[in-house]
Amino acid sequence: MNKILNVKDTNSSTLENFLDSASVNVIGKRDQLTLLFCCLISKSHVLIEDSPGMGKTTLAKTVGELFGQEFNRIQFTNDLLPSDIIGYNYFDKNKSAFEFNQGPIFTNLLLADEINRGTPKTQSAFLQAMEEGFVTIEGKDYELSEHFMVIATQNPTDQVGVYELPESQLDRFALSFTMGSLTRQEQKLVLSNPEMSDLPSLLSDELLKDFKLKSSQIILSENLVDYILDISELVSKHFNCHISIRPSIDLQKLCRSLAFLKERDFVTADDIVFVAPYVLSHRLMNGESIESNVKTISEIISTITIPTR
Repeated sequence: MNKILNVKDTNSSTLENFLDSASVNVIGKRDQLTLLFCCLISKSHVLIEDSPGMGKTTLAKTVGELFGQEFNRIQFTNDLLPSDIIGYNYFDKNKSAFEFNQGPIFTNLLLADEINRGTPKTQSAFLQAMEEGFVTIEGKDYELSEHFMVIATQNPTDQVGVYELPESQLDRFALSFTMGSLTRQEQKLVLSNPEMSDLPSLLSDELLKDFKLKSSQIILSENLVDYILDISELVSKHFNCHISIRPSIDLQKLCRSLAFLKERDFVTADDIVFVAPYVLSHRLMNGESIESNVKTISEIISTITIPTR
């Protein structure tokens, strides 16, 4: 492992600055914003589930502004085609040759709004992009941005006109969460400022690259690796379902990012306890909501002895 660089030299108070700035538009959602920031610097994707009008799109747009990334939005409907997402080839008469017209997936930060309103065929257009960082059209590969990240929102599956995401696609998302309800005081704050404010960018492209490199070097001790595996095994046994190694990989990456943002050069058990329920909740395929699974997984984790560093 390379020598750990001094975290405080580069990102002092970055997390707090980000949360304070985002809270101008996104009221009372500091945990969700923290998880999104961790996803960005760990090169991961996130799924947000909740009913319409709960602030999912506002959250994603606010994060896009603050991250200073090129941003595209796709509104999923049942007549959306894969070519509407990844692009298509067309014949240019002036050049007498086929040209490729890029779709909105060619961006840094992609908001896939109400993704489960699209048909399974359209949803599948994301599989290769989220896993491999490129798309293939008529046998030719097209690279996506090195900072490519999907923030997908979905409506609860009991609503009319939605399709369940397949297990293979759910597994591409590193974590998931719900927006949750606002307190009365938080609702009053929203009503006093109903329009989104313009926010300054907090991250340059070079700083984002630096964050990604340094967060990957954060120390994760062997006993915490065992702790991650213990959590995965116990959750799998409790729900009587198979959990692959991918969630554990995502969990250790996200915990490294969280430790980095908290100005530490090592992961703690508290980092794992905070992140783990959101990493595992959407992968259970048990018919329960993400919110319900998060609560149950948190209860299961609380029964496991926390190791010392």
